[in-house]
Amino acid sequence: AERSLRLILTDLGEERVYALLRNKAVLLKPNLCIDYPPERGATTHPSVVEAMVRVCLDAGARVTIGDGAAVGIRGNPGEATGMLDICRRYGLPFCDFNREEGVTVRLEDAYALFETKIARSYFEAETIVNLPVFKSNLLFMISGALKNMKGFLVGTEKHKPHILGVPRCVADVNRMLRQDLVLMDGLIGMMGDGPAGGEP
Repeated sequence: AERSLRLILTDLGEERVYALLRNKAVLLKPNLCIDYPPERGATTHPSVVEAMVRVCLDAGARVTIGDGAAVGIRGNPGEATGMLDICRRYGLPFCDFNREEGVTVRLEDAYALFETKIARSYFEAETIVNLPVFKSNLLFMISGALKNMKGFLVGTEKHKPHILGVPRCVADVNRMLRQDLVLMDGLIGMMGDGPAGGEP
């Protein structure tokens, strides 16, 4: 995965990419929506995340990995997906956004989500690297980079889009929050009842 990822970054323009990472506080945002192993295709594969970690560290970045799983998950998504192993190996912090203090963000001209609470880690990062996984979703044809940003909503704030309308709320979240670099994990796709019930 690392060789492929570095080739992609070269194609994107190494200088431009490394300017986002060099000596910056970088937050890697994989999709860890559920406590499934990576072979299921519902979460970002750890080899992709680890490859990005190595690229970031080579650039002198201070790296954090984080996400907030779907509300009600009883297991430990960080452990099940292999993210905590990566954090232990490289001495990195892991943030569970659902356990963080939320910062209230308002969007006056929102389509549906006029106010929500966003994980504090988002505001502490200089560079946001979004690492979604390629999969289908019951509410969309594809769940990708835009929907992955919903993970920044703290705890039960994640219920709001399901009440107000997910597509419009996802649009609003992406007007509230920036993504500096997006790399989609396509190692194992998931087809069927997304975000988690499909087949790899």
